[in-house]
Amino acid sequence: MTETREQDPGSAQVVCVICEDAKEADDVREWLAGLPGQTLVPIRGRSFDAGTANLIMTGANVLSAVIGGLLAYINAKQGRTIHIKGASGFEVTVPSNTSHEELDRFVKLASDCQANRVILASTGHE
Repeated sequence: MTETREQDPGSAQVVCVICEDAKEADDVREWLAGLPGQTLVPIRGRSFDAGTANLIMTGANVLSAVIGGLLAYINAKQGRTIHIKGASGFEVTVPSNTSHEELDRFVKLASDCQANRVILASTGHE
């Protein structure tokens, strides 16, 4: 039997997606635009500041969706990592060879720590 749960409007999350290489922002925007149940809010104009969001994603379980979508993206594009950050100083790096089990652990940890920024970086990003 399949259980259907209504999404609690209070459970919506907001995640800023930052591309270290601003030229990659359009590709990432297209890649994430197809995520089901998520709303993509593009940021107008381009910024060369690596700390400025290139797009904002909102929705229930958006952190999990964005991380999963970006993991698929970095597996297609070699030499990238995903950095997940939160306001409390939380940070974790997700490499392209992350297993599904490790990814689930990273997503749970990031959710528990209320992470709200996901950075797509080159592998050498510190």
